Amino acid sequence: MRIEGLRAWGRLCKCLGHRFQPYMEVAIPCLLQSARLTLPDDANVEESDERNRMIQIKTETLEEKATACVLLRDCVAELKEGIDLWIDEVAETLVPLLNFYEHAEVRIAAVLAMPEILKSSKAAIEKRLLQKSPFEKLCSDIIPALVEALVKEEVIKISAVMLDSLEDCLELSGPVLNIDQIKRFLSVIMDVLDTSISIPKVDEASEQGEKVSKKVCACLKIFMKTYKGSLLQFFDQLLSRMEHMWVKDKTVKERKIALKIFTDVVEEFREEALKFCESELLLLFRACNDDEPEVQEVAAHGIGVAAAFGGSIFKPLVGEAVSALNANISDSMALHRDYIKAHDAAVTALGQIYLFHKDRINASEVFSTWLSHLPIKNNLLEVKIAHDLLCSIVEISEDELLRQDFAYLPKIIAAFAEILWADDETLATEETVNRVIKQLTDFKSRLPSNIWSSILSTLEPSRQNVLLLSLSS
Repeated sequence: MRIEGLRAWGRLCKCLGHRFQPYMEVAIPCLLQSARLTLPDDANVEESDERNRMIQIKTETLEEKATACVLLRDCVAELKEGIDLWIDEVAETLVPLLNFYEHAEVRIAAVLAMPEILKSSKAAIEKRLLQKSPFEKLCSDIIPALVEALVKEEVIKISAVMLDSLEDCLELSGPVLNIDQIKRFLSVIMDVLDTSISIPKVDEASEQGEKVSKKVCACLKIFMKTYKGSLLQFFDQLLSRMEHMWVKDKTVKERKIALKIFTDVVEEFREEALKFCESELLLLFRACNDDEPEVQEVAAHGIGVAAAFGGSIFKPLVGEAVSALNANISDSMALHRDYIKAHDAAVTALGQIYLFHKDRINASEVFSTWLSHLPIKNNLLEVKIAHDLLCSIVEISEDELLRQDFAYLPKIIAAFAEILWADDETLATEETVNRVIKQLTDFKSRLPSNIWSSILSTLEPSRQNVLLLSLSS
């Protein structure tokens, strides 16, 4: 009956939303009381009947506790800032339950409640409502507690849920951790990564292990963005773990993850990171032509990121980067279905080198090679970047392109027509499509009419029609 009463409060909260607030004075204390239930001690119980009765009491207690935790989480999610006056008590009740190992549902409910608690507190700040505890205090309690819970968690599926919540909490929180906590976070998150990677593919937990690996990378990316000012002193800690993971005898999964983390480091810290990483960049170039296409793809993407953000540190290595990318895209297997995503990533990276380091390369040769591989269509993570790059390069070089006997224009216009023909933002964002139409309009107005007509005549009728329709509308 008690559990049904708790569920009734939950249903009422769901139905009424913010109109539930007048009932909170009764409902929330009931939920908190049930969530705080402790298990009876049966250590001295010897008789069989008494022991069976104790087992039943324990089962009922755990069910009531789990139900209350789930409903507290639901109430916080539903009421948001409306539950502000109770948010401290909810947090004080649920944070310790991140380590409640007697019942997985209690633990999961507590984990899922953590970002909802922070969202509620943050909404209260934004609406300038009174609150007992500042948002930053909740963040500095919840994030380290989640990190420590990760260390102890043995169920890989629950680890994945914890990382989901940790990612959300990091997104919400801002820089609330001190130096020791930052160091601890990095140590724990890399240990969790090591554990997830070591799960054999044949193991039924391998799918959850894959999810954990991806979530670790997502958490690290947000963490680097949030704690950018404090992380430089921990580069050695990060790099040493990555170097251990990306050597040739490691698995494809390990090498991919190490290269992805390195790319995220470069994207966030830019030249500051590359000061410490010249040998890692050279390894990135070699990995671009690894035997494994998945490693090739991540490495090629990393080269593009380093070209875009590496500035003067990347410049002396541009020649080696171009050689590595050319080797990838000209390989006889490059357009095979297993390798095509790596090919597309390498094409994008070559465009980034042309845009950011044109002064350090044979510009006409690189541009011609790059253009001959456009548009790309198979790697959906790269296509929009590559085609936006094409717009940027054309905008910067339009006068030059019009002076060079129009040699590159047929290929550029053909690529633009292909992008327009896709018509569903598969190959370009709406913003890029608008840039394409503007550039085509400029070409049409500046080219002699016979040249414009001649170029259009080389297009397939379907592409020609969609191009003309886009210009007329």
